[in-house]
Amino acid sequence: MKGVLAAVLMLTGTSLFAQFPPARDLRDAVRLLQETQRQIEPAIAAVRDEAALLNTLAKAEKQLKDAQPMSSFDEAGKVINEFADRRAGIDPPLSRELRKTIEDARQILAATRPMMNAGAARERLHHEIVHPLQQKVIRSAGELQQLAQQFQFMQQRAVSQVLPEALNAVGYAATDLP
Repeated sequence: MKGVLAAVLMLTGTSLFAQFPPARDLRDAVRLLQETQRQIEPAIAAVRDEAALLNTLAKAEKQLKDAQPMSSFDEAGKVINEFADRRAGIDPPLSRELRKTIEDARQILAATRPMMNAGAARERLHHEIVHPLQQKVIRSAGELQQLAQQFQFMQQRAVSQVLPEALNAVGYAATDLP
């Protein structure tokens, strides 16, 4: 996902969001981190949508394994339609790319239904829709992992280096003189 990758690059030092000056103090740093979180949240939600659609399409694909072709096409279509209907009322809506993926899956079902060849429908659905979406979700998961590692590195650096120094300085300054 491009948004997740952009967030990773931003956190690794690439100046994609040069409009933000460097933090002058910790309050600025917290504000900048909150802004970063606000900017990457849509990318994270998009990955969640991709995964939800992948689960839905995999379930529809499994419905096509039923011994009764007519009911298997009906059930597969129902799974896809229920997902699309459920997501239609949620803001933000699915991306244009994911809506196209849903339509492509519906078209495969519509094109193979007259032949009642559930096996052909399942194969096409898997190779043309599910498999490419699997690859996309795997890429996005890797980018999310990079993002999480960058945040973890920032947290670990602050907690393991700066925080002990600050607390030691406070403790040293608070010692009573004889």
